[in-house]
Amino acid sequence: MSKRHRTAASDPWDDDQDMPPQKAPPGIHRSVYLEWRAGATGRLRDVRDNLRLLAPPPPPPASQEAGLRALGLLDFVRLRLDDAPPRRDLVAALVANYKQFYEWSYARGAFVKVSLDAFADALRLPPPTEGPPDAAAAAAAAPPGLASAAEWFIEAYILKPLRARAAAEGRPRRLPSDVDLALYRAKFGMVHKVDWSRLIWVLAEKEMVDLSKGRRPDWTCHYAAYLQRLIWVDNPGLFQPALPLLGLGGDQNLPSELQSKMQEVEARSKLLDARSKLLDTRAEHLESKSKELEERALASKTLTELELLNRNLLAEKEAINSELVGVQEELGEARKQLMQLDDSMESMKSLSKALFSRERKSNARLLNARWALVTKEIKGNGDLKSHQEELAELQDGMQGLKSLNQVLCSRERESNVQLLDTRWALVTKEIKGNGDLKNLREELAELRDGMQGLESLNQVLVTKNLIHNDKLQAARKELIDGLMVATNGRANIGLKRMGELDPKAVANACRPRLSQKKTLILCSKWEAQIRNAGWHPFKVIMVDDQPMEIFLDDDDKLVELKQEHGDQMFALVKQALIERNKYNPSGGYPETLLWNFKHSREATMEEAVQFIVKKCCANKRKR
Repeated sequence: MSKRHRTAASDPWDDDQDMPPQKAPPGIHRSVYLEWRAGATGRLRDVRDNLRLLAPPPPPPASQEAGLRALGLLDFVRLRLDDAPPRRDLVAALVANYKQFYEWSYARGAFVKVSLDAFADALRLPPPTEGPPDAAAAAAAAPPGLASAAEWFIEAYILKPLRARAAAEGRPRRLPSDVDLALYRAKFGMVHKVDWSRLIWVLAEKEMVDLSKGRRPDWTCHYAAYLQRLIWVDNPGLFQPALPLLGLGGDQNLPSELQSKMQEVEARSKLLDARSKLLDTRAEHLESKSKELEERALASKTLTELELLNRNLLAEKEAINSELVGVQEELGEARKQLMQLDDSMESMKSLSKALFSRERKSNARLLNARWALVTKEIKGNGDLKSHQEELAELQDGMQGLKSLNQVLCSRERESNVQLLDTRWALVTKEIKGNGDLKNLREELAELRDGMQGLESLNQVLVTKNLIHNDKLQAARKELIDGLMVATNGRANIGLKRMGELDPKAVANACRPRLSQKKTLILCSKWEAQIRNAGWHPFKVIMVDDQPMEIFLDDDDKLVELKQEHGDQMFALVKQALIERNKYNPSGGYPETLLWNFKHSREATMEEAVQFIVKKCCANKRKR
């Protein structure tokens, strides 16, 4: 007996055509793949023994065809899925070997692409939408009976499988959020917003995952015909009847082992051709995305310049407002000075009036005195000498009053001139201030107009920036999908699942003490602990009035891990916890990122695009 026959006798699963091969496909870490393959035996056995296939719903009534055509679902419901005989063996292999994260499965010696796009193409569903459609155009083009067709489709293809599952489990189940949203939109006339392909794919994928993990008690597969159609589109040769080999006496002279190897080689060659075409199309798509990224960079540069101009205008506006406040304060001070000068003028006028009245009284007294002197002179010349002396004294007094009156008059004229000059200066300054205010108001009006224009432009730029960010995220997802196929473990640019333990690093840390099986068990145990959202070995402290999270090295579980398995295992778990807390603190599951393994950091979009383009060019040169 040969060595190959002895191996087959010891492990019959190695000859099973539905068992994934030992070699990991491109883009998957070997340790992860082997761990998943180790459970394929139990999954295949359980699914093969218990799976029950259900027939698809009957064709739609003629009254619903117009509405289904408007929804893009008429080709899907008209598919003759029951023409081909049910292949329970192929559907069981597809379900048991489905790898959700990498979007593929394995059946009859070939990998099968199992994704939303492949599902929609195989079943002639409308392509998955990337954004909300034009509601007005969709409502205008909607034929009568569109809502009725949508409700019929949801009832036949969505709600019926969900009710059957609830009846099998013996308890009512809440509708999934996608189904609930589709019912709401169909009820209120928004069926043009429903993504029908994604809705059916979510339910079919959920059914595959539950069946592969044994979560369906009745093991019924409502979407079996659609999964079988997916296999037929990817590999139609599996459904062709076997033809005898002419001239060689049929299959008797050709060993079954050689025949299975030939089928496996043909299947893999088809898969490689399909992947090569997919890489070419993705390379062209990535080139167009790189051009879009360059345009977005220019747009972001323009946005930065406009933000700088906006800041300068705001600063200039603040300076003008402060200058206007200063001018208004100066005008207030000038008005106060003017009021003080008015008060002083009133006091000077009252003093001048008092002096005039005093001068008139003095003149009257002088005239009376002169008259008395003349009278006395007439009466007697004897006393003339004494009267002359008195008259001289009076004249001296009159001269003193005149000189005092002249001084007061000159002072009054000077104060009047000073008051007029002050009033004229204030009036001139106020006129000038009014002109400055008018100019400032005109400049403020122009600034307000400019600010309104900038605000509207800023709104437009913010909207464009959001659209560009959405496209950038879509391009990043395309890059991640492309790198899943185009990279291997030795590439500088690839994917890294943040918050997940590296089985190879765990094996290196535990190699002297634990066997490979115990190492895998330990790795799975701590993966579950890391994903446990209830375990959060972090503490929040305040640093400079700002909250900061620090890692708790003295956590009971981590202390026990460090004592049992050493510092290296403790460091690996600590790094995974810190990555989970940084990139996905609420979800508790790993986050896939573009990673630069050469520099141990997150890769930029430019580095990833350059890597994909170089990879595609190298593949073209090889061909």
